[in-house]
Amino acid sequence: MTVHLITALILFAVWIVVPLAQPLARMRIPWLIGATGLTLSFCVNDPIWAAGLALAWVAFAILYALPSTIAFLRGPQWHLAALLELSAPLHLIVAAIWVPLAHLDMGPDGYPWVIAPLTAVHFHYAGFAAAHLTARALRLHPPHARIANIGAAGLLVGVPALAIGFIVSPLLKAIAACVIALGMLVVALTTLPKVRRRPWLLVSWLALPVSMTLSLVYAVGEYTGIWWLTIPDMAWTHGLLNGLVFAGCGLYGWRKDAV
Repeated sequence: MTVHLITALILFAVWIVVPLAQPLARMRIPWLIGATGLTLSFCVNDPIWAAGLALAWVAFAILYALPSTIAFLRGPQWHLAALLELSAPLHLIVAAIWVPLAHLDMGPDGYPWVIAPLTAVHFHYAGFAAAHLTARALRLHPPHARIANIGAAGLLVGVPALAIGFIVSPLLKAIAACVIALGMLVVALTTLPKVRRRPWLLVSWLALPVSMTLSLVYAVGEYTGIWWLTIPDMAWTHGLLNGLVFAGCGLYGWRKDAV
């Protein structure tokens, strides 16, 4: 059942989260092709064919990232909101790449096979969606803007550090997970006064304390070997909160307010 949930979270990100994050404009056809290819990849049994179909989503992610990357290179803006907006599509590329790797049963040495699809989920939500939501929160100019910036910096640094930690050091991985969790909590708490009258955003932000606490508990438990939460536990709690509530409600809230 956990495998089905992970697949559902990936598909929710592909069909719902990505279109909500940013108007697709001229990217609608590439998005439709990429999303369809990725969806079909979960319907075939041959891993080679599955990985091949999932590459359509990788191609879309690269096309999706090109405009923002080119715009940044032409006139870079170094404030945190702009850097987060740049990082979001780059995280989407990483997320997309992990789907064919999951079909081919490829992942970090010494880790269970489920880490590959979970990494795809992680970068779709903790990378792509969280970067978009945090950037927009920073543009609200919260009462404690400097504190919010510190939290946002934790997300900006923590997500790639977590990926490196899988390869380099279990300690780095644990620290990065804690930095992401604490950073998101800081952003949520400092910007809460600005979203309290926006119901969808409020629901999204209120999910973070629970979701990030679960992440902290899991990160510490994984490093110490004291397993308070297992991977299935995290998928059914942290995964659903981050995917459906934080990302789904949050991005819908921003889209609704923009209309």
